[in-house]
Amino acid sequence: MPFLINWGETPHPSQSAPTGLVLENLLIEHPNPDALQKGLAALNAEVDVRRAASPALVAHIRGPNGTVELR
Repeated sequence: MPFLINWGETPHPSQSAPTGLVLENLLIEHPNPDALQKGLAALNAEVDVRRAASPALVAHIRGPNGTVELR
C-alpha cells in the first residue's frame, strides 16, 4: 500500500522542481487489485489499479523528447 508524506512546514518539492517534465499518468499494477483498491478508497486516493503478475508503480512522463514509461 502506498503511504502518504506530510511535508510539514517545508515547501512541497513540486515548488522547486525543474520545469519541462509532465506526469501524464500514474498507475499501480498488482496481482490482487481489488484488495489494494479498497485501501486506496479509504484514503480517497484516485489511482488506477490494474491486475498484473507482480506489483509495480508505473509512471508516464512527458518531456521534450516525448513520453517515457518508468517502472
